[in-house]
Parts: sequence; C-alpha cells; structure tokens
Amino acid sequence: MKRILTLITVLAAIVGVIVLKKGQQEATSPLPSHTPGMPRLLDLGSKSCTACTMLEPVLEELRSNHVGRLQVDFIDVWEHEQVATDYGVEIIPVQIFFDASGKELYRHQGFISVQDIEAKFAEVGIDLTRHLTTDYEPRNTRSTRKQAE
Repeated sequence: MKRILTLITVLAAIVGVIVLKKGQQEATSPLPSHTPGMPRLLDLGSKSCTACTMLEPVLEELRSNHVGRLQVDFIDVWEHEQVATDYGVEIIPVQIFFDASGKELYRHQGFISVQDIEAKFAEVGIDLTRHLTTDYEPRNTRSTRKQAE
C-alpha cells in the first residue's frame, strides 16, 4: 500500500512538472496581436518545415519594404498548437491576409512570393504603397476560408 502511494505521488509530481514547463514555454513566447488600423499578413508555419523556412526572407522583405503600412507576423504552430486549431490550419505554411480592422480577406497555402503577396493585397483593395489611416475600408472581397460544416 505504501509503495502504491509513493508511486502515485511520484507520477503526480511528474505530471505537475510537465504542465508547469508547458505553461512557462507558452508564457515566454507571446503571440503577436493585430495592430489596429493596419492590414496584416499572418504566416502560420514551422521553423522545421522547408517551405516555411523558404518564406523567412519573403516575410523579412515585406517587413522592411512596408514599415508602417503592413504588419507581418509569423507563428510556429508546433510551438503554439492551439493557434493552428483556432485558425483551422490543416497544411503549413498558410498565410492569412487581414484588412486594417482585422477581418480575414484571403488565405494562401504553401510558398508565396513578395510580388504575389503585394498583388493579392492590391487585388483586395489594399494599397501598400501609402500610409494607412484607421478609417480605411477595403473593396468588397470574399474570403477563401472554408465555411464550417
């Protein structure tokens, strides 16, 4: 009986340490949030995925070319599994295009070039060549996000 009690105590301690470590890991890597009044490109991928790592220079170029006009974020879905679930991600990488109010406009799966990203924003009515104001309204667009069944 004493051995069983000791075993249960040890198992409870191990589970507690695992939960604590996972909570600390989540707390030490905060997720980016949308900057109001600015369109956003959110790239959901992984640091260990080949197509995802090919996107790193694309995202960096967008960040430097559109300072103050476009928010560009990357979230590693292996480190933040709940984010993948929340956004309904089935394949990585996936890029989600948002307008200045945070409304999802379009999704793309796989690798995409800087030029294609800029063209898609232009297609949905977002001019990345000018500074934006908070009263910005994009043209009427439709989302490619799958409808919940």
